Amino acid sequence: MNKTFLHRRSHRKFNYNYSAPGYYFITIVVHNRQMLLGKIVNQTLHLSSAGQIVTQCWLDLSQNTSVLSSEAFVAMPNHVHGIFRIREHSSLQEASAPSIGNLVRSFKAKTCKLVREEVFPEFGWQRDYYDRIIRTDRELRLIQLYIVCNPLLWGIDPENPHKAGQNSTVETSLMKQCGFENEDNELIRRYVEYRTGAR
Repeated sequence: MNKTFLHRRSHRKFNYNYSAPGYYFITIVVHNRQMLLGKIVNQTLHLSSAGQIVTQCWLDLSQNTSVLSSEAFVAMPNHVHGIFRIREHSSLQEASAPSIGNLVRSFKAKTCKLVREEVFPEFGWQRDYYDRIIRTDRELRLIQLYIVCNPLLWGIDPENPHKAGQNSTVETSLMKQCGFENEDNELIRRYVEYRTGAR
């Protein structure tokens, strides 16, 4: 049996209730980082048919329940970012409240089925995914901005196989172009460094 699989580190917070009300930042990467969801041309995102299917599937997840909403989403060429909000719910709604793990599994299953049937028969996602529990209004604002600006930041994205070298001047310039303040940059860098470990 594969020992790497057995000892793979979980990125979930131990003993945390992932159906609790709150905001959750999710990143899911395409298997082998294949560029199947679209392309970035002149910092503008152009979704492929697969990217359009994936985007609609994400939005559909929050349509059937009053306790869930999608607060931001972007499908990049080989990964997706999104924020789910689980709203406050009564004890009667507790049993039907979605958990983040179940949402991700449902999203992966539905997108794989549809994309394989309609576009790429071999489509799949990386086994793991990254999540971050958003705890402050400032962090929510920064991550929403990060998601909206992701196509602009593609040139320095760690998931971009053709990304530019680590040039702090270019990175700072892009961050300012997106609207980040200098004090915001370190938080975003820490997020990116940790996220790249989620596979």
